[in-house]
Amino acid sequence: MSEAALARRRDLDEQVLRRLAEAGSDLTKSHSIEHHFVCTERSSATPVLSFGASAGYQPSPVTENTFAGQTYFTFDLVRVCVPTLAEITDQTRSMLELATRCGVEYDGWGCAVVD
Repeated sequence: MSEAALARRRDLDEQVLRRLAEAGSDLTKSHSIEHHFVCTERSSATPVLSFGASAGYQPSPVTENTFAGQTYFTFDLVRVCVPTLAEITDQTRSMLELATRCGVEYDGWGCAVVD
């Protein structure tokens, strides 16, 4: 993983945290952070979900989708934490490395606003 890619990801993480705060989220409270993944083969999700479960993430079901005649699969790894920049950066770095190792796409993260 290049330093430039990690720097871009950190910038995106900062943007999401800023938008959460602007939306009224209390960033001192725990949030359910959902890390999103996409792949073209259902079987590609298995090692990601297995790693996530062993690392303390809650794996979501794998969902089949179709767009413009192409089938793809989406799934999440979810962890409850206080969303500090350091915590999120550590998680997204792990997710990027995991996605690269397993041949899936990491599509970023999100969560609901917590009052």
